Amino acid sequence: MNVISRIQFPRTPETSGLYMKFDECTSLSPCVDETKVIFHQNSIVSFNTYFHSFYEKFYAKYTELKSVYYVLALEGNFIVSLYREHHEQDERELIYKESFENCQLGEHIKILLPNSWQGEDAGRVYLEIMCLSEQGFFTEGYIATDEKPRREVSLGIITCTFKKEAYVKKTVDNILKDNFLQDGKLKIFVVDNGKTLKDVDFKHPSVQLIPNRNLGGSGGFTRVYMKLYKKINTHTSYLWMMI
Repeated sequence: MNVISRIQFPRTPETSGLYMKFDECTSLSPCVDETKVIFHQNSIVSFNTYFHSFYEKFYAKYTELKSVYYVLALEGNFIVSLYREHHEQDERELIYKESFENCQLGEHIKILLPNSWQGEDAGRVYLEIMCLSEQGFFTEGYIATDEKPRREVSLGIITCTFKKEAYVKKTVDNILKDNFLQDGKLKIFVVDNGKTLKDVDFKHPSVQLIPNRNLGGSGGFTRVYMKLYKKINTHTSYLWMMI
């Protein structure tokens, strides 16, 4: 299995609607270290959101993928539905629905995306999960494929800071703790426009501190671009700017 994207959980109530939509009988566990959705009977969680919609046309146009599926970790009895919407239409189309009984967290369920995602009828797809048991749990989910990557990629993350030491340290620490990112090649560039940070603040070998004049965010990003451009043997294939 090669992961295309993952279902992420909101870290704050203010951002919850960007990730998941809950009814009154569904909630997130309060424990940050073991985040999960807690269901009660007939409760529903929808992924009809900004972050967890799957935009079929973009993947069909810009990738060479032939088969895509969802992987879900559930505990309990559920009905999983897959809906499609189009920008120019208000109605949604049910394209998949299946019941799953006695789900266990250690045994992921797999839901194949219909082949129509590559056709003219493609649109925006999202999941809805309804719990049939008295209580249920959802702990993780992915959009994945069994196809092998065509080339190896690595990610460079750039963040700029001006005398916001506590914030940037926390951000870098959260990135390094992310299990999903640890599986791949990762390089973090911290551009310090205030020159108030030290190398000892970032001991991880994947983090590089770059002291810089106070040239703003654009100046900090450009500093990294030029640094990588001059480095002939760089292995960073994508750069992510954290604004």
